[in-house]
Amino acid sequence: MTLVYDRTESLLLGMLMHGSLTATVLIMTPSVTGVALLAYGLSFAAGTWPVIGLLRRQPVTAGDRRRPDAPHAPA
Repeated sequence: MTLVYDRTESLLLGMLMHGSLTATVLIMTPSVTGVALLAYGLSFAAGTWPVIGLLRRQPVTAGDRRRPDAPHAPA
């Protein structure tokens, strides 16, 4: 969401992304507790973070709308 906001500066788009993610997590989370819920959470994170890492490695194009005064993330 931060990456999208940095590139588009659209608060509405960030809010829509947050709402859809929250709704998906609430709908798709299994109704389990204890160790099973912990295992689900860890496997979800293990699947999500590599995707985020791959998306973050994409080069910033010359046409992105990042504010010139915004700090750039280290490569």
